[in-house]
Formats: sequence, C-alpha cells, structure tokens
Amino acid sequence: FVVSFFFVPAWMTEFYTFNDGDPWGFMAEEVLPGIGGLLVVFAILNSSLANANSGATAATRTLFAMGRVRLLPGWFAAVHPQNRTPVNAVHFQAISAIIIAVVLGVILANDPFPTPEGASSFGGLNVYVFLGTMLGLIFVFLYIMVNLACIGYFWRQRRDEFNFIKHLIVPVLGVVAMIPAGLAVIGGVTIPVLDIELAPYGNALQYTAPIV
Repeated sequence: FVVSFFFVPAWMTEFYTFNDGDPWGFMAEEVLPGIGGLLVVFAILNSSLANANSGATAATRTLFAMGRVRLLPGWFAAVHPQNRTPVNAVHFQAISAIIIAVVLGVILANDPFPTPEGASSFGGLNVYVFLGTMLGLIFVFLYIMVNLACIGYFWRQRRDEFNFIKHLIVPVLGVVAMIPAGLAVIGGVTIPVLDIELAPYGNALQYTAPIV
C-alpha cells in the first residue's frame, strides 16, 4: 500500500533499483530520519525468518503426513526419536530448498529482470518471481478443483443438505472467477468476453505453465 502510493504505477519498474537498490530504507528514513533504515532492515530480516520458518514447517509436515498415509514413500514418515520431528522430511526439504535457490539463482540471474550495472545480482528476486508465478497457477487449479469438489460432494454424498445457492451457484462463480486469473498467469492468451489480450512471456516465465 505504502509502496503503491510512494512509487506511482508509472515508476514501479524503477522500484528495485531506486536509492542504489534500497528503496525501503529511503522511505523509512523520510519518515524516521536516522533510525528508519535500521528498523526496516530489522523488519525485513524478522519477516524473512518468520516466513522461512512457516514455509519449512508447512512443507515438512505435509511431506510427513503424505508419507504416513503412503501417498509418498514411507521414508518421509520417519520421526526423530528424541526431538519427535519428521527428520527425513526436514532434511529433504532443506536440501531441496538450497539446491533450488542456488541453481535457479544462477540460471535466472538476469531473467526476467536483468541486474542493473553496479547492483547486486537480481537472482534472488527472479527466483521469487519465477516460483511465485508457478505457485499462482497451482493455486488457481487448486481453487477450481475445490469448487468442483464441493458440488460433487454435496450432490453425491449429502444430497439431503444440498443447497442450490451455496453448493452450486457459488462454486460455479468461483470457477468462473479463477479462469481469467489462470489465463493471466499463463500469458499469451486472449479473453474475448473481457476484451483482454495478454502478450506471451518472452522470458523465463514462459516455462512456468509447462512445468506446472
């Protein structure tokens, strides 16, 4: 919200290179001179650690649960005898995350956003955008499937509770709403009803849809 007002849409492309790559620090110093930049650094580090922790916890527990019911190899269901944590899932997630971050960081160092001369590598940003685009498409499919599952479940398993509005109209509207979102993530398509034409990706993002 703050960034959108500080950097009007026409300037958003310059956001990451503004103030020698420290746009957040500049805005903070304008509000709290002397300590604003330091507070922003602390906030970003704290937020990054919290997000990394929650993401790792969700991923490892999901691997553990799927291994326990044998949707994945039972190896993932192993529990540490002392700490009672899903030890194999934790190791797998940590190693996979390091490999993905390093390899993609090198491959995507200048794609889709080229690193400006004199600035640090944009590899981390590009990996974030690449994986975020893939996740966006995955979530679109998940939301569509959940809506369709709602219709099927109440029609087949609990028909006595079936409500035309809640269990048919609302899920169908949810599916319809997700279709333009999915097409926007894929790129290179036209949505005639909305009179929208999306240019195809000309960078690494063109591989996200085929991978998903």
